[in-house]
Amino acid sequence: MQSCPRCKSTDVILQDYRGSKMRVCRTCGYDESLEFESEAGEKTNQKAKGGYSPYKTGGPSRTRK
Repeated sequence: MQSCPRCKSTDVILQDYRGSKMRVCRTCGYDESLEFESEAGEKTNQKAKGGYSPYKTGGPSRTRK
């Protein structure tokens, strides 16, 4: 039997989400599919990371003569 990871309730239904079964708790409202949605937006590509370097920034030592 499935149980909620947050409140440990057994009043859980399984929903199809992108071909996987995700748990939705009827007691506390926990939705397992929301965890997978938030992770997808946090990824950045390597090209964007390469555009920033702390060594290329300006500052007081940059304008010194």
